[in-house]
Amino acid sequence: MSDELLEKGQELSPSFQAKLKLDLQGGLTFPQSRALAIEHMEQTHVAEDIRQASRSGQSSRHIQTEGVIYASEAR
Repeated sequence: MSDELLEKGQELSPSFQAKLKLDLQGGLTFPQSRALAIEHMEQTHVAEDIRQASRSGQSSRHIQTEGVIYASEAR
């Protein structure tokens, strides 16, 4: 369909042809961007659910993994 519009637009001014081409490209790009955004959002929700599930099984204490542990900090 966009090819047909561009063919028929060849009779019009070059500046109008350029604007028409940009509009057609933008019209095709938006649905792709929307689909990618929805997919990314779904992946983010899945990752958040997995993170929440793993956190619910752990205690909320912080365990030091590096550095020196002083007697006053160890309980």
